[in-house]
Amino acid sequence: MNTHSKWLTAMLLPVALIAGCKGAEQPPVAKAPAVKQETLGNIEYPALPVIRNALFSMSPLVDGKRNPAVMKQLCGLARGELNQASVDRFVAASGETTDSLKKKGGVTALLVNGNVAAQQIACASYLATAPLVQVDGNEFIAPKLGADGKPQVDQARLSEVMAVRIALARTDAEYFSLIAQKLEQTPGLTDAQYQARTRELFAELAPAYLKRVKEMMPPAGTRFDLKRMDEQRFAFTTSNGGEYEYSSDGMTLRQDNITWYGDGQLMGQRHTLKIAYYPDVVTQNMK
Repeated sequence: MNTHSKWLTAMLLPVALIAGCKGAEQPPVAKAPAVKQETLGNIEYPALPVIRNALFSMSPLVDGKRNPAVMKQLCGLARGELNQASVDRFVAASGETTDSLKKKGGVTALLVNGNVAAQQIACASYLATAPLVQVDGNEFIAPKLGADGKPQVDQARLSEVMAVRIALARTDAEYFSLIAQKLEQTPGLTDAQYQARTRELFAELAPAYLKRVKEMMPPAGTRFDLKRMDEQRFAFTTSNGGEYEYSSDGMTLRQDNITWYGDGQLMGQRHTLKIAYYPDVVTQNMK
């Protein structure tokens, strides 16, 4: 017992004795409400990285890599912007046939099998992860060298890239937040189970996600201010309050000084999941 505790006991003891001497009947001591015991093996963990990792596991790859050319065709089908005949010509030009792709399976089979729902899921998951990876400088390098013989940035194309990035990032923030709210309703799952549930939810949301991306495109006249562009970082702001940055730490999106995506936040809120982390064999003997 420290000095402060001894002093407090000395002060309270006479008061209790005096009250007893007066013969006043003391009310029964109310029992403290029982504390609800949480499962010992659960930890609270931000929902954002769980959802992000699930989306990356869904994102289609061709020969182990992201393939913008294939996904442009696939997304065209998923959105109804390309017809099958046009995509068949792309397939033929690449040296494949409809039958060969069907036999191969995988994402390229979606180019020719007519499964619109699967096409939408593949396209949406690819687009959702696009702002979460470093930008490819080839997307906005001018076809001709400058007067100094060096590659030049195509400013119009760069603006297009930034417009798409900000639209995708904003849509990610909205839909990841919605998924996080749904996941929070089922505490106590493992990380793998939460990721599996995320994949199910995003698959259901894929058509709405594709529609929302178009709605989130910046309006005509929006100005973009490039802040940094190199191998480590791609950052820019927009004239309507958007701030986008990609670095080795991942993507950060702020809108009107509110963190929409990043630092464990979605739409300005910190969503957390109660993840079953420690196995029962570890915690069962702890009291």
